[in-house]
Amino acid sequence: MASLREIKKRIRSAQNIGKVTKALQMISAVRMRKAQTEAMLSRPYSSELVDTLRTLPASDVENPLLKPNESQKQLIIIVAPDRGLAGSLITNLYRSTSRWSKGKDVDAITLGRKAGGIALRSKVNLVADYPVSQLDSLANNVVDQYKAGVYQSVWISYSKFINTMTQQAEVVQFLPVNLANVIGEKAASGPHALYTFEPTPASVLDYVITEYLKSTLNQIIKDATAAEHSARFVAMKNAHDNATSIVKDLNLQYNKTRQEKITNEISDIASAALLA
Repeated sequence: MASLREIKKRIRSAQNIGKVTKALQMISAVRMRKAQTEAMLSRPYSSELVDTLRTLPASDVENPLLKPNESQKQLIIIVAPDRGLAGSLITNLYRSTSRWSKGKDVDAITLGRKAGGIALRSKVNLVADYPVSQLDSLANNVVDQYKAGVYQSVWISYSKFINTMTQQAEVVQFLPVNLANVIGEKAASGPHALYTFEPTPASVLDYVITEYLKSTLNQIIKDATAAEHSARFVAMKNAHDNATSIVKDLNLQYNKTRQEKITNEISDIASAALLA
């Protein structure tokens, strides 16, 4: 049986862990609420871009961003957290990325410090790493390479925010843009209102689609950030609850051991008095 000193040491250790996890839980709660608010506020802009796409005669205009290329190489953008302590979020992201990339010729661009490890373990060719502050540069670079025919398609692997308790690892298609999915089957194939586009419908469509892709990438980053902080909040809450439970059990064990020790000492004193 553990000594009183050992139990006391374990209690202090569990209490310290509980304090750290509680602090991280509170920080994650603040960041989670902020990330969720930002994700919600950016959605109206995306909706307006989709409405604009509905007015364009996309079916009558040739655009390289709307059709797959002949190249066999594919590109995946891996969006991952900068830090750990987020439960199974990073592991699930690795699993979904690895399953998607298996048996394919894949280049990878990473966002977030943990994304490099995911790319390495998924055995894809890491070609670039971008900070979140350079999202526009990343989107422009990917669009230019796709227009040049370097990649057959472009995909994004990220953790989708569903709610505070649920985050889902997904791999979604970024390019080519599937207008039928974006604006709906009827809007993509049906008649359009008569608008005059300057300088040309093709140039306006190209600009709007590029802006739509930037908005989509930005929205995915915000969703991934909300998912990260939500996962860390839940993980730290569970860790704090477990630490509190361990302290409670150790205190009970400490009191039992202490009582047993006192009882044994009283018994020894009583035995010695009877023998005297």
